[in-house]
Amino acid sequence: TKTPIDLRSGTKKLTRDEILQAFKAVLAMNNIALVEIGDKFTKVVTIANAQSSGLAIQMPGALTNRIDADEIVTEIISLKHIDPAEAQKAIQGLLHPYGKVMPLERINSLMIADTLLALNRIHEILDAIDKPLDIKEQLVIRPILHAKASDVKAKITEILEQAKGQQKAPQPTVAM
Repeated sequence: TKTPIDLRSGTKKLTRDEILQAFKAVLAMNNIALVEIGDKFTKVVTIANAQSSGLAIQMPGALTNRIDADEIVTEIISLKHIDPAEAQKAIQGLLHPYGKVMPLERINSLMIADTLLALNRIHEILDAIDKPLDIKEQLVIRPILHAKASDVKAKITEILEQAKGQQKAPQPTVAM
């Protein structure tokens, strides 16, 4: 069955790009995606098949304009300080029902196919959590001037053994 789509703008005449954006949004609501094939052709596919049908891949820095749209794209997001599994857990709730995430462990990245709108939110979350951990310990190196290395090793071993002994809780005894 054919369902007509009536698109009206109450404020102004829409540009060609705005009409295309609205059209893609309506198609996405009906589980349909447009996949650009070169400069002249467009393929109409289900959203589930968009990624395997030649969906364009956005590379880092390519989304500089960051418009909110229902256009579906695939993007590779590099992670600096967290691993892909942790990042995937953090963004799982932001994915559109047809959005897909593939962890790329070897390059510490995520490949995400979703709408620009969802990808913008995902970038916001990843920018907030992909931070280095604060190290609460400081490493201090002291040169040993007046002792033998073997004596120092023996003393450190003794201290560690005492610390292990103090960590063990005493066993309760039962009186009869």
